[in-house]
Amino acid sequence: MYQETQGNQVFSTLHPRGRFGPAVIKTNPKKVSLRQDWAERMLKRLKQEEKEIAQSCFAFIQEKKEEIKRINQKLQRLLDAYLEQPIDRETYLEKKAKLISQKKTLEEQIIRFEKAK
Repeated sequence: MYQETQGNQVFSTLHPRGRFGPAVIKTNPKKVSLRQDWAERMLKRLKQEEKEIAQSCFAFIQEKKEEIKRINQKLQRLLDAYLEQPIDRETYLEKKAKLISQKKTLEEQIIRFEKAK
């Protein structure tokens, strides 16, 4: 870390040419604050990004729920096929395990995603 003095101010920076270290912020915060119009623009952009993220989160969750519905339908068709005897027990159990695993993975993704919000 470098320290530089100008008049009665001490500049602490990581680079010798920098001007905005912790000492400047403590002694003269107005030199490093945003202009009001910039702050308003940034807050507006932040709100827009939050809205877009919320929409994409909803879309992601809906997509995963649709995949779970398709897996449930496959499980039902698989069970029907097993009960009608066109497939043997071993094949049924293998396919069922694979579908259950996919379903569980999707449910866990939804849970993790909702917790991360």
